Amino acid sequence: MITAREIVTAAATEYGLVPEDLLTRRRPSRSASRARGLAWWLARRLTPWSWPEIGERLFDVNHSSAIYGARGAHERMADDPAFAERAEAIALVLTDGAEPAADRLDAAAVGIDALLRDIAAMRADIAALRADLDEQRARIVKIELAPASARNDARDSAMIAAHRKRAALERRRLRREAS
Repeated sequence: MITAREIVTAAATEYGLVPEDLLTRRRPSRSASRARGLAWWLARRLTPWSWPEIGERLFDVNHSSAIYGARGAHERMADDPAFAERAEAIALVLTDGAEPAADRLDAAAVGIDALLRDIAAMRADIAALRADLDEQRARIVKIELAPASARNDARDSAMIAAHRKRAALERRRLRREAS
């Protein structure tokens, strides 16, 4: 795994600085600020660290400072293709050619696809429940208008139908969880 020191050293070297120049507690120079932004951008891209972890591990700052600095580096990359290529090259050197961020994105995409499938299944279940509810309401109206003996028969059949529906939904949920 990439260490914070490796990231700081790579960012400092890009700007012709030494890592200690980036670690100062006094207000950094413009080049040091840009190097810090690059370091935060690299950390976000190449590590699984959250923004608060990045802020703490790199320069011991608040996560919002890390986000702001990384955003500045990202905007500079959008404006300066040569800088973007150098930043990508630094990322490749730090990861020995591997692309951990892509792995993170692939894993996230798989998780999102699973969630979308679950949402689609839930929507189908909701639609089926709404249809059943409409059916139940229609039966209630018929039962209220029917004689007493017919009402009991209709109520019993409605209860059986509702029980069957609940059992079918439970079986479907269990199959989804098993897959």
